[in-house]
Amino acid sequence: MKITALSVHNFLGVRAVEAKLTKPVTIFAGPNHSGKSSLQEAIRMALTGESVRVSLKKDYALLVNDTEKSGFAEIEVDGSAHAFITLPDGKTAPAGDYVMPPSLPYVLDAQRFASLTPDERRTFLYGLMGLSADGPEVKARLLAKNCDPEKIEMILPLLRAGA
Repeated sequence: MKITALSVHNFLGVRAVEAKLTKPVTIFAGPNHSGKSSLQEAIRMALTGESVRVSLKKDYALLVNDTEKSGFAEIEVDGSAHAFITLPDGKTAPAGDYVMPPSLPYVLDAQRFASLTPDERRTFLYGLMGLSADGPEVKARLLAKNCDPEKIEMILPLLRAGA
């Protein structure tokens, strides 16, 4: 999933941001109170429907820029699908073929990821990257690297996943 464009208006500290994201990594930088966190919140809410700033939908009016009555965030994903949220009513609509990946809330919210236990974090990261670290997988990788088969057999029982 790649965010390819965003349009955010009257969302917390953001008055208006229109951006086409053409590079693999985009960094939004600026001084305090310039709207960086507001932009992050707008993207999170459009893509997931969740807010970290307010817990009740009736409080979404608090997310509208102080001088306005309404706001919105529209996020283009992979060049075509759009997800958006309008404020203060909180209407969301992922359109087209956009399906929120189950990992997205953890990627967008560091506290949620940090609250996972070490085992849950490991499972999450391995799943996110499509990795496997079970005994047979480790054995196959070590053999592919021409490691000594006898030593491999000796360490397999020591692995957390077992042989």
